[in-house]
Amino acid sequence: MKTNIYRHRPAGLDETLTDAFGIEVYFSETLLKAIFYAGKSSKSWWFYRFKTLDEMIKRIYESVDRHIERENEKIQKRAEQKNAMSIFKASDYFDVGDIVVNTWGYEQTNVDFYQVTKVLNKKIMVREITFEISSAVGSMSANVVPVKDSFCDNEDSSYMLSLKAEIKTDGKIGCRICNPKSYYYFHKWDGKPQYCSWYA
Repeated sequence: MKTNIYRHRPAGLDETLTDAFGIEVYFSETLLKAIFYAGKSSKSWWFYRFKTLDEMIKRIYESVDRHIERENEKIQKRAEQKNAMSIFKASDYFDVGDIVVNTWGYEQTNVDFYQVTKVLNKKIMVREITFEISSAVGSMSANVVPVKDSFCDNEDSSYMLSLKAEIKTDGKIGCRICNPKSYYYFHKWDGKPQYCSWYA
């Protein structure tokens, strides 16, 4: 995989080794210096001066082997994920009335609960529901639980989501918003109170 990313070649490193998955090594057998790049990054893995030529060559090929091994593992995991999704059905894991939860936030922890209203092949339709405090944790934090069938809307579309259901290679089930694309990740509520916090 040849990249189009600019990679700095230090002075004197006139020799080049390239390999799979974006590997590029600039080195000099005279100066005993080498810089190692891999993947799609313009940042080097390492840049060293070595004591001997054998030491430099060993370090280069150890790095090459490690990077190729990692990339092959990623390819294998993607293939396993694709195979798992090919036989996955949302109805095997979700029923109408189930509750899914999304926890998000940076300086505070927000919790949103949704109730499943429709189950499709690999998608579920959900509507946001309210929650109540089950126990106080601090002055601005608490554990909360959802209130089933207590919808936040009158079928207002802004409270309704289409979620793509997914199965991971470790067997875990989750959901992502279909449109617009989002990094928010939902999972089926396990019945336990969820921690949330807020600012006054």
